[in-house]
Amino acid sequence: MNEKKKHLHYSKYLKQRVIPCSDNSYTETGKVQNIGILNLQHGNHNYGAVLQAYALETVVKKMGFDVETIDFRNKKSAIKFYIKNCIRNINGKNYTVFEKFRSRNMTLSRIYPHSKSLYKTNYDAVIVGSDQVWRPEYTAPNPGSYFLDFCRTSCRRISYAASFGRDRWESNQELTETIIAEISKFHAVSVREFSGKTICEKIFNVNAEHVLDPTLLAGADTFYHLLDSKAKKNSIAVYKLDKDEIFYNDVRRLSSRLNLKITELYDKSNYIEVNKWLTEIYNSRLVITDSFHCVCFCILFNIDFICIANRDRGATRLKSLLMTLEISCRFVERISDISLQHILGNIDFNLSKKILSELRKTSTNFLAEALQ
Repeated sequence: MNEKKKHLHYSKYLKQRVIPCSDNSYTETGKVQNIGILNLQHGNHNYGAVLQAYALETVVKKMGFDVETIDFRNKKSAIKFYIKNCIRNINGKNYTVFEKFRSRNMTLSRIYPHSKSLYKTNYDAVIVGSDQVWRPEYTAPNPGSYFLDFCRTSCRRISYAASFGRDRWESNQELTETIIAEISKFHAVSVREFSGKTICEKIFNVNAEHVLDPTLLAGADTFYHLLDSKAKKNSIAVYKLDKDEIFYNDVRRLSSRLNLKITELYDKSNYIEVNKWLTEIYNSRLVITDSFHCVCFCILFNIDFICIANRDRGATRLKSLLMTLEISCRFVERISDISLQHILGNIDFNLSKKILSELRKTSTNFLAEALQ
């Protein structure tokens, strides 16, 4: 397909799925329970974001509900995104892997191109979460949308494992008061980190339950069918979102000492397929990462890992997770902070499985009760 045809193809695709602001024709599907899920997964090229969205949708479907993920994005940026990606793919750089995964594995609504268009939704219930949906700097210019300000009065508002990304609330008084008003309308509130409970209680005057991230809630079985293969490799899989030379010098030294080759999982110029990313984690001997969801998949697949602190992207969520599962020793500032003899085979995954099993019960009960 040449460049011109690619442009026409994606423009046609967007026209089919975009709901114009003036269109008031959205109607009930006639189903008893029509649920929409709103999360933050577009425009940031993030494996964890799309996989946690897939996981939450899968869990709700297995509970017997009709559900779709609300495809909320800015119309101009969406068109620009697709055309830009077409050009990059022509040049041999694969940027559409996330959209491909969504279209193949998820039930998406039509595109809602801006916050005003969300008012045309007509769900019986809307779930917001997970990931950093309650971090205004990430959801600007429309943070209110992620507090479900567009939902009609009779719609049941639920947050599942919503994350603030940080251990404190950082916003102006006007936005805070707006959110206090919106969150008071929620039927049920849950957050992913313990610090989120504190923010909800002290800043927004609501009680929140601590629950598992959707990937951990869904469990490993949800992801096995996505793997390309299960051939174990003698490799260190590296997935670091923010790179520096000191880090890679440490990785190379560790690779030499453990006699394991390095497999790089993050290349901004040419993203690998989502399934391949997941497969490389599963097949590796060791994973080194600063990504929350990469750590989640290591835990699900029982893969040894080292988690490098990344303050800019929110270390709180990683600390909370690893403390909960009693493996916080794997959260370090530098690779050299872990002694060589404690890197492979020293995580008690049986203990983390027991803890996860109990947390799945409470997390599933929260979601079931919120939706019934």
